[in-house]
Formats: sequence, structure tokens, C-alpha cells
Amino acid sequence: MPRSDGKEARITALKSAAIAKQERCAQNFDRAINKLVRDNEPITFANVARVAGISESYIYKIPEAKERVIELRAQQRQASKPNRPQTASDASKAAIVHELRERIKQLEAEIKYLRNINKGMAGKLYQLQEFESLVTRLRTENQSLKSQLANEIALRELSLTPQSENPQRAFHQAESDRSTASTPPDLTLVQPLDPIVVEPVAKVTALQQKRNIKSNVSDCAGRRLRQRIEQELASLGVKLNSTLSKVIRSAPESVVMNAIAALKEAITSGRIEHPGGWLKTAIESQWIPNEALEKRTKAASTSEPTFREWYDLAKAHGVITAFEERDGVMMVRENAGVCYTYEDYVAKGWTMEYFRAWKSRRM
Repeated sequence: MPRSDGKEARITALKSAAIAKQERCAQNFDRAINKLVRDNEPITFANVARVAGISESYIYKIPEAKERVIELRAQQRQASKPNRPQTASDASKAAIVHELRERIKQLEAEIKYLRNINKGMAGKLYQLQEFESLVTRLRTENQSLKSQLANEIALRELSLTPQSENPQRAFHQAESDRSTASTPPDLTLVQPLDPIVVEPVAKVTALQQKRNIKSNVSDCAGRRLRQRIEQELASLGVKLNSTLSKVIRSAPESVVMNAIAALKEAITSGRIEHPGGWLKTAIESQWIPNEALEKRTKAASTSEPTFREWYDLAKAHGVITAFEERDGVMMVRENAGVCYTYEDYVAKGWTMEYFRAWKSRRM
């Protein structure tokens, strides 16, 4: 019995020692693995055995340790390999090269074509610049010539200088001088004809003098009228051009003066952007001032209180400057000089309600 007990005790002690050694080796193995991973060193059986202080055969004997070393070694090798791109085959490379060469040829042809177009456009651009310079110069010259022509026409049409001499008087004076210079002093046959020649000349001279007096009076009146018109237009800031001069010359005096008076009222009541064009339209349309219109339409205004109230409000607002009746239709004139029917202008939004609301806001 004592021998068997001693044997069992030794076996138990050996088993305990083996278990303790195995646990110690396992701990050393784990610490070695962690150290190698942390230091980024190669994970091999030799390195693990060296760091852990155990033999390689011990690692090979333990399946778990062996598999772990093999797995970590494979992972480390895979991570250390560079990611190489997948190479294409020779056929695919040749196809890509061919396609790129064809594309290069197309682009070169397109570049050549665009260069030719660019050269042509550069030449045309240079020509256009020359043409533009020429057009600018010709426009400047044309404008200068138009201004000179307009000034000349205006000065001729509304000149303040009197006529130098009546053409008929000059003709008769020239005839008289010619007859006196061509008559020989020693011809006696002319004497009997003197009473016959002198009498008609005296009559013609008297008649011509009367005509000259009338012509001078007419010229003086025309000059005074032109001077008055020029003064009125200058005070209103209207520039006299050839078109306006022609319209003024072709219209009666009363029409022109009424149009000027209407322009004065329009400028006083509102803003006129183009006084010259406004006056031309006023002369051609034979507009008259509001005072004359009010006298003419006084009876109509009393019978139409609604329109009269609307007109007074529109005029106070500044959008309407005058009104008149044409063939039974009431026309209103805008501050820009354009005429509308009363109904059309109200349809544009200028209603009685709008003007009344505007007046109430002002009060």
C-alpha cells in the first residue's frame, strides 16, 4: 500500500506540474503574439518561440497555438503585399491603343478645320473693324451735314433779313439803264417818240411801286411773325429743324399760335419729353388751348357733369392736358401729346373711382 500511494502522489504531482507548465507556456505564447503584432514584427514559429521562451516543437504540439500562428502569419503576409492593379491582356491593350489613335486623328482633323475657320474669322473681323470705323466716320459726317443743312434751311425759311430788292423793280431798272446806254445822243428821230415811251413807263413804275409797298408790308409782317414764333419757341426750349419749319410755314398763323399756346399749357401742367414733336402734332391736328376749348365746350360740360369732373381730376393728376369734341366723339389729349377717345382712356384704367381715390388720399 505505501508504494502505491507514493506512486499516485508522484503522478499527481507530475500532472499538476504539467498543467502549470502548460498554462505558463500558454500565457507566454499570448504575450509573445501580442508583442510581435504591436511591434509589427514577422509572425513566425521561430519568433514566437524566441519571444515566448518556449520551443518550436511545443508550439507544433499544441494544435490551437499552431493554427493561430499560421493564421496570423497569413494575415500579415496578405497585408504586406501591395495592391497591384489587374493588368489588361495584350488584345485589350491593342484595342485601346487603336481607339486612342483614331480619336487622335479625328481631333487633329477637327483642330485643323477650326484653325482654318479661325483664320477666316480673323480676316473678317479685321474687315468688320475697318467697316465699323468707316461707318462711324460716315455717320459723323452725315450728322454734321444734316445739322448744317437743317441750319441753312431754317435760316432761309425763317430769316430775319429783308429782301434785297424786288425782282420786277430790278428788271425795269435794268431795262431803263440799257435803253439809256444804247440810245445814240445825236439821233433826232427819238425825240418824237419820247411822249409815247415815258407815259407807260411812268404807269408801270407807279404800279410797281404799289406792288413793292405791298410786298414790303407783307415781308415786314412775315418777319415780325417769324421773329415772334422764334422767340416763343426759344422760350419753350424747342429746337427749330427743317421738318418743324416746313410744318410752321405750311400752316396758317392762327393754327401755329394756337398750337404754341397749347404747348405752353401742356408744359405748365405736366412733363413733355419731346416738345418739338408735340408741337408738330399740335399744328397738324390744329389743337387749341384749353381756354378756348373750355369756352367752346362750356355748355356740353354743364350737361355732362361726370366727364367734367373726370377731366378736372385727370388734369389735376397730370395725365391729361386738353380735350375736344370731334364729330360727336369726346377726345382727350395725354401729356405726351397723343389723343384718345374718352371711353378708350377710361378703359385703360384711368377711371373716375381711381381719380376720386387719388384725390381723397391727397386731402
